[in-house]
Amino acid sequence: MAAPSVFTAALRCFAPAGMPAPLAGALGRILHLEHLDTLYASVPPLASPAAFAHQLLRQIELELRVAPGDLNRIPRRGPTVIVANHPFGLIEGLATVTLLERIRPDVKILANHLLGAVPELRERLILIDPFDAAAARHTNSRGLREALAWLSAGGLLVVFPAGEVAHLNLRRIGIQDPPWHPTAVRLLQRSGATAVPLYFSGKNSALFQVAGLVHPRLRTALLPHELWNKRGVQIEVRIGHPIPAARLSPDATRATDALRRRVEWLGRRIAPTLRFRHLEPIAVPTPTEWVAAEIDALPPTARLAAQGGYEVWQVEAAQAPLAIREIGRLRETVFRAAGEGTGRALDLDSFDQHYIHLVLWRRDERRIAGAYRLAPTDLPDRQLYTRTLFRFSPRFWDHLGPALELGRSFIRLEDQRSFQALYLLWRAIGEYIVRHPQYLTLLGPVSISNHYQPASRALLARWLSRQASDPSLAALVRPRRPYLAPKQSLRLPAIQDFDELDSWLRDLEPDGKGVPVLLRHYLRMGGRIASLHVDRAFSETLDALIVVDLRQADRRALAKYFGPERADRILTPAHQR
Repeated sequence: MAAPSVFTAALRCFAPAGMPAPLAGALGRILHLEHLDTLYASVPPLASPAAFAHQLLRQIELELRVAPGDLNRIPRRGPTVIVANHPFGLIEGLATVTLLERIRPDVKILANHLLGAVPELRERLILIDPFDAAAARHTNSRGLREALAWLSAGGLLVVFPAGEVAHLNLRRIGIQDPPWHPTAVRLLQRSGATAVPLYFSGKNSALFQVAGLVHPRLRTALLPHELWNKRGVQIEVRIGHPIPAARLSPDATRATDALRRRVEWLGRRIAPTLRFRHLEPIAVPTPTEWVAAEIDALPPTARLAAQGGYEVWQVEAAQAPLAIREIGRLRETVFRAAGEGTGRALDLDSFDQHYIHLVLWRRDERRIAGAYRLAPTDLPDRQLYTRTLFRFSPRFWDHLGPALELGRSFIRLEDQRSFQALYLLWRAIGEYIVRHPQYLTLLGPVSISNHYQPASRALLARWLSRQASDPSLAALVRPRRPYLAPKQSLRLPAIQDFDELDSWLRDLEPDGKGVPVLLRHYLRMGGRIASLHVDRAFSETLDALIVVDLRQADRRALAKYFGPERADRILTPAHQR
């Protein structure tokens, strides 16, 4: 074990040049360096840097919190660059060694000499000097060559592109990383490594920020003190999904800015908001044999699709009231699990009495596995659910023509892993349209759950309004309760590409979910957004009113969901059928 003077030595290395010894000694006492040296000496000799870092953090009683699944986003092998923000100074190095060695053993950190003053970590460090560029040019060149060689051998490298710790910026009146160096991007470009964004939540003390206004070196000298004052603190570490080097801009400046925005985006993740809305107990299941008897009694022509163990039946409430009740129970169960739902025992309303229900029936297990409901929009005596969410100009319906309103779709929880379930429901919709060829336009609200982060919902809403909107329809419809983005300042990325949008969402969401599955299906069939509404009666769900003109849909997408023959019939002009 080295002599217990590592933090005192760090102060001598980084204090402003010419500081008198008595002042340095007094500063050391103020900054608790003796306490830190004593704590450092109390850590027993350990076999690995990760074990040492873990024990030191434990002695400080500092807890690292990582969302379940975040660590799984780190590639298990191959050249990888972890790109991280730099809010604290010493903690990031200890934290990354502790966390990343759980995933793979080949971890190194591109670090300054302050972290290098801790001998137990040196084998995990590649040292550079971010302060004196002229004097350190040779040392830094050697360090960067070593880093590139490490990546070329397939290793994992942690880089803090800011070089210096985040501090008070008087121009922007905030605490943030200084400008990022393009070092990480150049290493990525030259090695072809995969980038992984990583974000540390939190910031250093007011003393640290004020000291930096006096002298940048004084701010750095305070870093050991900032480690001490994190005793008993929880620090959240958030990890994004891998970004292949090929997806980065060839321009190093633009690529560095993009990576920084990707890292800072992770800072928008917040803890879920607890809701105290009263929830009724979900209703008891309808006996299986009662529901099965109603399905068995349907005429053969009511069966729209079948494959494997599934069938889809066209049902109306008068034909199978018990099946509709069970649909209401299952809807509420599934929707609550997704952060939605009515809060009632059954999710049923007056529209269920006259809408057509497409019931996904698990034939081998004799149970309902999912459902859709639909209604033609051109029947004068029929009320539409969408009218409860949006106000329509009469010209909207003239512009739209005959259409089908779709909604309230669900797949039972135990069937959601099966692609066949949703696929077969869409095959049934295609069969219904083939039987009723006047309805070649679909519309309906697609839900974006309140389980999404507020920043994710804001990003989705902006993207849908800008990249997926139909201006001609948007001018003819208004939401009854418009969506308002979060009041706090929110710097949303400018995203054009759908897959990039999905990637940003998956980064922010702790469970890794991206664009909602049903919304993805509609958009890939050429769906356009007419308006956005927030549904108070359905757990504050954000509803996107989507319109799909099947005659304009991509044939491959249409064939995927409706089948090739149905796709051809839909896309064939009426006079040629």
